Amino acid sequence: TWWHHPRAPHVLEPGPAGSSHPYPVELDLPPWTVAADIDLRSWLFAFGGGIRIESPEALRQELAWGSAMLLKATPAAVVVVWRADHALLRRGLLAETTFAPGVICGQALQRQRAISLVDLAVYPGKDEFQTLLPNLPTVVVQPIGGEGLLLVGGWSPRCFGRGDLIWIEGWAARLAVALAPIPPFSGDGRSPENG
Repeated sequence: TWWHHPRAPHVLEPGPAGSSHPYPVELDLPPWTVAADIDLRSWLFAFGGGIRIESPEALRQELAWGSAMLLKATPAAVVVVWRADHALLRRGLLAETTFAPGVICGQALQRQRAISLVDLAVYPGKDEFQTLLPNLPTVVVQPIGGEGLLLVGGWSPRCFGRGDLIWIEGWAARLAVALAPIPPFSGDGRSPENG
């Protein structure tokens, strides 16, 4: 079934399966609208995965290209790009639940360094990643600038080699550049600069 916000006054049914826009509403907004209107941002991004980014085109292409390359060229099973309280991208094998970063993700952001958990079975903080993909054996948490995370879960313990980690770090650097002109937002509708 089509997801709807629990506090939405109406439920709209999705369009036909073959439609290029399967959702019943399409909004074309100038970038300044989303950047300046905190309430609009809060409403839009409350839909989480129910929203499809089509523009800026460069960001859409970067998300599509980078995630496809990680899933095809590395032992990645799941790729998530997280920024300011919501997922910009979820690709690969996905859990039915919504992922929410915890302590380990916070440490990666604070230290501005990747944290590679090579065998989650032996880490006490492994429960943080159960909603990413249940029983995920390996995860890399790579910061994207100061407010984002690239999470890459692997098929087996110790599956990411040095070359894979360099790809993950390099793509996170590209994403930081692509996301820089887009103001961050939080789930409560406030941007960090507005408190």
